[in-house]
Amino acid sequence: MKIGICTSDPKQILLAYELGYDFVEVNNKGDVMNDEKYPELLALSKKLPEGFFYSCNCLLAPSPRITGPDADPDGLREYCEKSFARLAELGVRMIVFGSSDAKRIPEGFSREVATEQIINAVRMFSDIAEKYGQRVCIEPLREAECNCVNTVDEAVEIAALADRANVGAHADYYHMMQNGEKLSKLTTLAKHIMHTHIASPCKRNAPSDDDGADYKYFFDALRRGGYDATVSFEGSFNPTREDMREMHDYLASL
Repeated sequence: MKIGICTSDPKQILLAYELGYDFVEVNNKGDVMNDEKYPELLALSKKLPEGFFYSCNCLLAPSPRITGPDADPDGLREYCEKSFARLAELGVRMIVFGSSDAKRIPEGFSREVATEQIINAVRMFSDIAEKYGQRVCIEPLREAECNCVNTVDEAVEIAALADRANVGAHADYYHMMQNGEKLSKLTTLAKHIMHTHIASPCKRNAPSDDDGADYKYFFDALRRGGYDATVSFEGSFNPTREDMREMHDYLASL
């Protein structure tokens, strides 16, 4: 598997490259779509190997919305046309769709209608991403953050309903542990998973071999299902050379 880290900080990106990380995952709504920050990221991407800017997280802002009576598919398309084009310029090939604020179902709104709205949004993402050779993975989030698409099974189901070749599911160790999901299911679902995240299950910080979590089982369950793609750390971390190297080496050992 290839090991990455979620960061848009230019100094941290360079350090990640120097320390042997295979890729970085940049923040879309906060940095790529920031007109002041984007030029520096673009210039940096040209100095690093192709594919090092592999993925993005934090895809959407709270608006334009996906679900509910205030859903704005036209605004969403306009946002994504600009966003995916910028991501393509950076070399990003994997679009991670979590975006709790944009897809959270409003209280009292039909869950069935909201699900259709989410599927239609995913198909829109797929159409735009296809132009740039990008893929879209649907990230299930913990129930404390969002009231829909909370499990890997649900992400797989939404991907199947969207029925697009460049759309698949995502698995995040932190969210799975927060929701009480069984890691064993990953062996069966691995063939539908395109990308993964990892962080400690309680504090969402850097994994370590002495924090009591069974990260090895996460990797082993995926591997048994044939998964051999990418895993990126998403959480808070100490951006020193020593700590970033320690995290990389620990994940590599797994």
